[in-house]
Parts: sequence; structure tokens; C-alpha cells
Amino acid sequence: MDDLSQQAVPLILNLLRQWLPAEAAVASVLATSELSIFPEESQLVLSSVAHRQTEFAAGRVAAHRCLEQIDYPRQPLLRDDFGGPVWPVGVTGSITHESGVAISIAARVSTVQKLGIDLLDTRRDFSFRELAPIYLSQQEMEKFGTLAERDLQALFCMKESLVKIFSSHVKRYMDLKEIVITIENDSFLGQMVGVDMTGKGRWKHVPPFIVAMASFDLESHKLSTGERQGQDNCGNQQRQGADESA
Repeated sequence: MDDLSQQAVPLILNLLRQWLPAEAAVASVLATSELSIFPEESQLVLSSVAHRQTEFAAGRVAAHRCLEQIDYPRQPLLRDDFGGPVWPVGVTGSITHESGVAISIAARVSTVQKLGIDLLDTRRDFSFRELAPIYLSQQEMEKFGTLAERDLQALFCMKESLVKIFSSHVKRYMDLKEIVITIENDSFLGQMVGVDMTGKGRWKHVPPFIVAMASFDLESHKLSTGERQGQDNCGNQQRQGADESA
């Protein structure tokens, strides 16, 4: 891990602590070959290359530390059908790893319903503009297609964090184009196409990384859904009155 990346990690952890509820946990682990995880976890990447095994172990160790912070015992975190970690009952969390570091966040579901995090090293040797049709819808291409490379990287990072809170809900692999992003400064909203579920998040460029964190809160969702339904009902009544008067 290079010096710039090492300097960025503490700044990212501080940001995450600001974004998360006070009761949530944050941990980072450098990916090294000395890390020890549960045998059941090691089995999940037994056929992977050494680099992948090291990254995976770093992510699991970071997640174990998060569990301990919220007073849950360390335990094997297996993998669901869509590649995500299976957290203990009553816990939500997320893991990301990039350029030699893994970061995990976790909280009790009584605090927040879903969490998703993504870390992106902006020093990629390919163009996110060329990849844009893969992760941006046609409507988003028209809206965001002229953005600078760094902003397109940020959009990708935001969507990746949202996928982690949505995929377990829809129980299938998701196309990034199924998520419509709305950005306001360092905050964003993500709406699933065809599903009444909206995630909210924060993002920041901390050179050389972009970090994005998304969350889904059930009570806020119920409130916003109720507000929309109330507006729809009001609108329906107004339209019905207008139709009758016509």
C-alpha cells in the first residue's frame, strides 16, 4: 500500500464515523498474508488466487472487528447467493476492499436497516467514460454523460454502495442501470426502477480514493412512502373533482 493511500484511510474512517449513527462500527485492515480468519470463511475463496484470498481475509477481519464493537461475538461470515457476507441476525453491514486495504461498517438493524459501502481507487488504467453505458441508463447518460472522469467514477462508486443494500432485498443480481441516482453536493439518493425502495448516501473524494456509503432506514422509508401516498391521494381527489366538474 503506497503512502498516499495510507494517509487517506484514517480520513475515510473519520468520515464514515460522521456519516454513520453513533452506535455503528467502523474498522479497516491492511491486506497482508498474516491475517487469520475462520476455516469456514477460508473455504469460500479456496480456489481463488492468492491476492484475492488476502483481500477477502482482510475484509472478514475488518467485519469481525465491527461485530466486536457492537457487542457481537466474532463468528464466521459466510456468503449469500449474491456474493455478499451473511451477517448475524440483528446486524447489517458491508465490506469493501481496494488497493491493499479493507474497510467494513456494521450496525444493529434497530439502528439502521441496511448499509452499503464502496471504495474506489481513482488511479484506474481505464476510462469510466467508456464504461458509462454499462452502469448508466440512457436517461442518466443524457444527464451525466458530459461529466468529468472523476465525477463518473463517483457515480459508479455510489451505485456500487447502493447495490449492496438493494440486492438482498430483491434477492437477485442487479444491473447498475436499474438504480437511478440523484446527487446534491456530497449526498445522493438511489431509487430502484420498478421497486418502491430508496437508499440515501454520502460520498467524498479522499485522494486517491472515492468512498460512498449508502443506507436504508425502514421508518424513513415508511414515512416517505406515506407522504407520497398522501400526495397521490390528494392529487387523485383533485383530479376526480376536476373530472366531475368538467
